[in-house]
Amino acid sequence: MSRRHLLAVVLVGVTAAAVHLASRLEPYRWLKGDGAFYFTVAQGLIEDGSFEQRGKQAESWYTQDLGWNRNLDPAWSNIALAADGRRWLPKHPILLPLLALPLIHGLGPWGALLFNVGLWLCLPLLVFRIGSRIAPAWAAAIGAALFAAASFQGDSLYSFSNDVLYTALLLASFDAALGGRPALAGFSMGVSILAKFTNVLVAPALALFYLLRREGRSLLSAALAGAGPVLALLALNWAWFGGPLTTGYHRILVRRGGQMALHSHVDDFVWREWGPRLLHVLGEVASAFPPLLLVPVALGVLLWRRRFAEAALLALPIAVPLAFHAPYRYFRLPFVLGSLAVAAATVAGALAPAEVRAGPVPSPAARPMTAQRWARLQRRLVAGALAFVVVPLGVGFVRGLLPRRTLAERIRAAEVSLGTEPCDYFNPNLWGWECSGSDRGRAALITQAVYRHGRWWVRLSPHPSGRSRRITWADAHGTYRLRYRHDRGAPLLLRVRSGAQVLWEAPLAPGQAGEATVTVPDGGAGLTLEVQGRRASELLLDGRLVARSGDGAP
Repeated sequence: MSRRHLLAVVLVGVTAAAVHLASRLEPYRWLKGDGAFYFTVAQGLIEDGSFEQRGKQAESWYTQDLGWNRNLDPAWSNIALAADGRRWLPKHPILLPLLALPLIHGLGPWGALLFNVGLWLCLPLLVFRIGSRIAPAWAAAIGAALFAAASFQGDSLYSFSNDVLYTALLLASFDAALGGRPALAGFSMGVSILAKFTNVLVAPALALFYLLRREGRSLLSAALAGAGPVLALLALNWAWFGGPLTTGYHRILVRRGGQMALHSHVDDFVWREWGPRLLHVLGEVASAFPPLLLVPVALGVLLWRRRFAEAALLALPIAVPLAFHAPYRYFRLPFVLGSLAVAAATVAGALAPAEVRAGPVPSPAARPMTAQRWARLQRRLVAGALAFVVVPLGVGFVRGLLPRRTLAERIRAAEVSLGTEPCDYFNPNLWGWECSGSDRGRAALITQAVYRHGRWWVRLSPHPSGRSRRITWADAHGTYRLRYRHDRGAPLLLRVRSGAQVLWEAPLAPGQAGEATVTVPDGGAGLTLEVQGRRASELLLDGRLVARSGDGAP
């Protein structure tokens, strides 16, 4: 394998990642879609060691009539009801938040982004490795570079994505199979199924590869290595959802006609429209990644060169996910990221057909596990564990000891209410509390932390109903310097309280800015910021502790 070409792939991958991140980076917008859910699961594990989602997700969405949620479809819901009918459990697989837990504990939302970017950078490297096993290194490098530089990669990179995780696992499995390491191939495939249950549809590609090569012992080794993760998933399904083949996607908590109900994603596959939908999906995927059109040529080259096992190993992971996801009502391009990655590796065969080695090509001989190799492997595992687990956890411990002196830093610990109704959902994507107490719909008036004018602020907006919006830090005490900016909107009233005691208040006109100093007594009701108005406005507040009035955290 050419180090020069490998270095070129690394350079393209890092450059593509830097370009995508530089054009999008804004805290914490990478926790979008399902990424916010995965992050919330990780936070729940850090804070109380539980997968229970009641109190973590927006409970009011399911239990209250908020006007907009009379029919809450499964795309909105991240909750699966346990078989006992009581527990609210994660709808999505739990492997991603578990693996990212050390980085999230140490670095918070930035840890989630770092984990995702690190995994994403592995994808073009694995694409290159797979491609170079069937074609020259230069052709494999072109396929990997095209994959890394594709425009659709921005959404996968700037995210906290399970699609990136299981794609890396699938590619690792195929690379290990082509490299003569059946146990690693089987284990990686098993873990990919643990990451996404439908990857079981891709597993036959691995079995067919070994059958065509007549390597029964390798097939057995792969099957045994992959059995552990798969059995763990089946046991988890049984314990949580009542059956080994029943996943969270079969017991999604939704609302229909204003009542809580269960929904299965099985019902979201429109099989009677499979043909037209497949053509539509193929068109969408090909327009996003045009090299996909070279895949039939590359597979034809492999068949022509009698590389039947390799052709089967690469063709099925491309075709099966595309065919399976085509009739899915909520299809999105990231669902077939694995297909696109394997396609990019396969394209190498079309770029250099004359240089594809004729088959059948036997598997590389396995290197014996000597005492020296075993000792080196152990050292690497220990070093990896220290780098990935101990260091982030240590950083998290140190961060926990440091005082958080601004209110914006502690917004997750605050209590937000609209009138007398508490707001029960903290949205990591917006890093703020959602309040849905209006019959005008799910208002985008979110109490959040935002970074503007060179510092973090608490963003408060009055509600159109005229009810006051409050945010309270119950454990706050000491003297705080409050800066405020009313950049745009209509006149509003800002009030600062500690319980029933009003510490400071002022009517604010648009364009007005200033500061005030308030002292929150010990043993009181904490610090409350309250804003009231009837028209769309935005108020930014920066509350910083300048003096403690007693011992303990602010």
